[in-house]
Amino acid sequence: MCISLVEMNVYLSPSFHWMMHFESFVLKFGSPYNFWTYPFERANGLLTRINKNGHGLGELETTMARGWYKRMACTALVQQLQDIPNPSNDDKLTTERLLKAIGGGFEGKRQRGMLQAVLARKARFLGQEHVQLAKNGISVNLMEPQYLEDYAWLVAYCMVQLPGVDVYGDGRELAGGVHLAPNGTVKSFSHVFVLGMRYGADFHHRGKRSRYGYIQGRIPVLIKRIYTIQLVTLDDIEHRFTCAVVQRFCAPQVMPVFPWDLWQRHLAYDAWEYNQLDPPEVISVQDFSGVFALTDIEFTYGHYWITAAMDRDKPEPYDP
Repeated sequence: MCISLVEMNVYLSPSFHWMMHFESFVLKFGSPYNFWTYPFERANGLLTRINKNGHGLGELETTMARGWYKRMACTALVQQLQDIPNPSNDDKLTTERLLKAIGGGFEGKRQRGMLQAVLARKARFLGQEHVQLAKNGISVNLMEPQYLEDYAWLVAYCMVQLPGVDVYGDGRELAGGVHLAPNGTVKSFSHVFVLGMRYGADFHHRGKRSRYGYIQGRIPVLIKRIYTIQLVTLDDIEHRFTCAVVQRFCAPQVMPVFPWDLWQRHLAYDAWEYNQLDPPEVISVQDFSGVFALTDIEFTYGHYWITAAMDRDKPEPYDP
């Protein structure tokens, strides 16, 4: 196929295969043929000895992949129907029937497994809660040392959510203000599901494995704590907020160069300063927009975190 594209004068981006033969590439990254490819060659050898559903000699079984793409296509169709402005009764009926036909219906099931979680990220299925907290929350005392630092940030967050309302913490009382009491008003949770994706709190043992996430698109953060706040204003209206204390990753001072830079827009791989975080801030949990895998790499000129987005929910478009 590549030869055919070249014969038709189609521009092809530089590939890893032929770039690794350049002297500059070998000096920077080493020779892949020496030891880097050994695990992959061994994996290929294992694949050739696997026989599954009549497929052998390294031929991959694609039943799961075909099912995944069918599921994505059906999910995209349902989402398009649900995004119709002012849907008619026929549109609603069609959507309900599709939901019941896809895998027995999504409404009452919590999605499990990575593929299902990926599909659940943006799908707004009928009857599925947008935000779902962990079953058990802990009522906290914001004057305790482990929570005291968050107290002022939560007060400031409430003031942003309630324009024109003066909210104060444990200190000087404000005339006409609303008191955010340190006891009985705030609960801490280990994790929260937002559009089917799990986000956990770093300070809770049940949340550590999912303590990283994206906000507002592709901004990676460390999730420190997850809170709910119940506040009654002077007009006797009760307000409830579900928020999280997060710290953003820091952009690198020296941008590293990687072999995949030409495809970075499609791969969604980004580099950040290793173990460097911005000051804590409080956000709504609805600002969470996806999850990523995290690793690190060290060069002579810097140590970096590498984030790889794991929230793909449809096939990538062809973009030569």
